Amino acid sequence: MTDNVESVTIAFCPFCKRKHTYEIRVERSKRKTNKKTVPRRKTVTKAFTCPNTGEVFNCAFVLSEEADSEISSVEVIGPTKAPFPGRKAKTDTDIEEKHP
Repeated sequence: MTDNVESVTIAFCPFCKRKHTYEIRVERSKRKTNKKTVPRRKTVTKAFTCPNTGEVFNCAFVLSEEADSEISSVEVIGPTKAPFPGRKAKTDTDIEEKHP
């Protein structure tokens, strides 16, 4: 089994109306397959906590399963850490901004 930390972005929080990015731990297990098997998409529903209000909401998102592995579990770790001191991470592009 492999255990990877990935991220998922929720475009519209039902409580604060903002975009949030969360780290998730995805556990995948190997499976025997023939070479013609195509990757699949799996819909997962998890509970998330709004980092601004503390309210909990459910959200469904889609993950890809490769031909040789399948998703066995998904755990929400929490919101991504702020990329710069004193600043909340709002989107993936915040991390790419240039700062002197």
